[in-house]
Amino acid sequence: MISGVETGISHASAVELTASAAAAGKLEIWLDDIQHGKLIATVPVQPAGDKRQWKTFLQPVARFQGHHDLFIKYPTGEPGKIIIRSIRFIKSHTQ
Repeated sequence: MISGVETGISHASAVELTASAAAAGKLEIWLDDIQHGKLIATVPVQPAGDKRQWKTFLQPVARFQGHHDLFIKYPTGEPGKIIIRSIRFIKSHTQ
C-alpha cells in the first residue's frame, strides 16, 4: 500500500511500473481498498531473463483523479518472483 497518492485535478492515462520478474505474472493496481475499492489496471509482467534485470511495463488505467490510497496486488505463487522498483502515473497532454 502507498498511502496518500495525489494526482490533482488531471486524470492519469497510464501506469508505468519498473519491475524485475523471475516468472510471468500480473499485478493489479487498486484504489482505496484491495477488496472493495476500484481496480484501475492489471499490468502483465514478463521475465527479463536475469532475476535482477529491470524492465518497464506501461498499461492504461481507468479514469481517476484526486487523493487515494494505492494498493498493488501481487499474483499468487512463490514470494519474491516479482519485485517492483518504481511506479508512476503518466498524464496525457490531450486531457
